[in-house]
Amino acid sequence: MLDIFVLFSVTFCFAGLILGLNLLISSDRISVNNGAVYFDISPLVLITSAFIFYIIILIYKKVKANNLAESKKVELELYYIGTYAKVKALVDSGHSLTDMLTDSEVIIIDLKTASELLGQSEANYVVEHLMPLNNENTERFRAIPVKTVSGKSILPAIRLDSMTVIDNPEKKLYKNTIAAIMKDTFGGDYSAIISEQIIKN
Repeated sequence: MLDIFVLFSVTFCFAGLILGLNLLISSDRISVNNGAVYFDISPLVLITSAFIFYIIILIYKKVKANNLAESKKVELELYYIGTYAKVKALVDSGHSLTDMLTDSEVIIIDLKTASELLGQSEANYVVEHLMPLNNENTERFRAIPVKTVSGKSILPAIRLDSMTVIDNPEKKLYKNTIAAIMKDTFGGDYSAIISEQIIKN
């Protein structure tokens, strides 16, 4: 229902904008025929405009990447059934995943970190099938629903024995933290994402 409302809202706003421009400018360069809007624009203006917008997008991505690089990061020490991994984590204020069973907050780790904790074959199997490779420790596996701008998905997750957050000079120990597993890397100098709310608790 929300999608339909957004579609009609955008359509009516666009139609009103074009009609207003047509009445205001009264130019032969704008015409509406059978519901389709036509602009009489020279190829040079079109190419120049496209190039300018391309440059603007590149600048925006560069600024966004720099801001992400300057975001706060902490170190995590993760322990899971006799295994250990130490990774750098991005502190994300917009990350709010929780475990439906325990209402515990969830961190996100990449596949490489999961492989250090579970082993390569186990981690790959968990990511592909959303279930453990064998029946051992099945009570420690979870499926975490995730909603992003690209749609909905489910991430496999494990319940850690403990997690130590190192935010120099402070260290905090957390028990039974849930770690969701991403199939790919995050593309930065970090291997995990942790909620800002966890750091504040």
